[in-house]
Amino acid sequence: MNIFQSIKTAVKNVFGNKMRAALTMLGIIIGIGSVIMITSIGEGSTAQITSQFDKMGAGRTNIRMQSGDDTKESDYLTMKDYGLLKDNPKIE
Repeated sequence: MNIFQSIKTAVKNVFGNKMRAALTMLGIIIGIGSVIMITSIGEGSTAQITSQFDKMGAGRTNIRMQSGDDTKESDYLTMKDYGLLKDNPKIE
């Protein structure tokens, strides 16, 4: 069987079973559409969550001291500590 006979037989079978061909195409269209939709929803959600974290300052670290009864003077940050943090190239 050559390629032209195969194509002729395929077209004959598609038009002979119109309902089966239509349902098959419908299934393929729904399947591809579902995959595209789920991927789009996932990417959109990721972008929105990342944006919200950026607004909150996800890359920042705040240092603060809560004083209590057992807080000592040595627990506080000094200017020397600030200088060490400022000179660190990994910290903006």
